[in-house]
Amino acid sequence: ASLIVVGYAASRPVVPGDTEEARALNRRVEFHVLPRN
Repeated sequence: ASLIVVGYAASRPVVPGDTEEARALNRRVEFHVLPRN
């Protein structure tokens, strides 16, 4: 399997807004595990 790690905070926010709480919720890393073909 392949592992892809991407940070989306600035380009794909989960919640809108520029408050400290919104920025904290948007700080994340997503992991995608892809099957090996």
